Amino acid sequence: MTPDNPTPEDSVEELFENAPCGYLITDADGTIIRANATFLTLSGRSREALLAGTTFQQLLTIPGRIYYDTHVRPLLAMQGYVREIAFDLQRSAHAKALPIVMNATRTLDSMHGTHRLRILVFDASDRRQYERELLLARRIADEATQTERRAREDAERANRAKDDFLALVSHELRTPLSAILGWTQILRRTGNDTGKLEQGLAI
Repeated sequence: MTPDNPTPEDSVEELFENAPCGYLITDADGTIIRANATFLTLSGRSREALLAGTTFQQLLTIPGRIYYDTHVRPLLAMQGYVREIAFDLQRSAHAKALPIVMNATRTLDSMHGTHRLRILVFDASDRRQYERELLLARRIADEATQTERRAREDAERANRAKDDFLALVSHELRTPLSAILGWTQILRRTGNDTGKLEQGLAI
């Protein structure tokens, strides 16, 4: 068949190779049987290296391998699929690990009578960056909220201090003013009583 008239098989193969996500087919223990071009790019490995008995787990960082064996493998055996599992893909001994998100389905290969894993791998670099920015924004918002709360508490304390001060001043002024008012009324009633006048002025 010419390139201008691809067969359905050619179309499926092209879709497999050029899918926007990494696509792996492995046997039940994770040994890679097929890997598309997108996954080769993500992993930084050649097809020959991946198909030489490499397991998907071997491509993960050590914490990822442990999590795969203790959580992902049992879930696949029990329910047949996992969704949105985050891992770090170890690209090479010296390269920085690549954040990925994995979806996997366990199916029965009727032709060979064995189970296969179909694994989709998505580059999560942008997602991690988004999560970091989101966490930073939340931290800034929390700090602003705390600053606002502290300012409100300071203003409330200042208002209480002002009220306490005014109450104290009012109390302190009330006693002498009562005496002045009282003696003013007495002096008005007594007229020219010199003794009362002198006593009132002294008070």
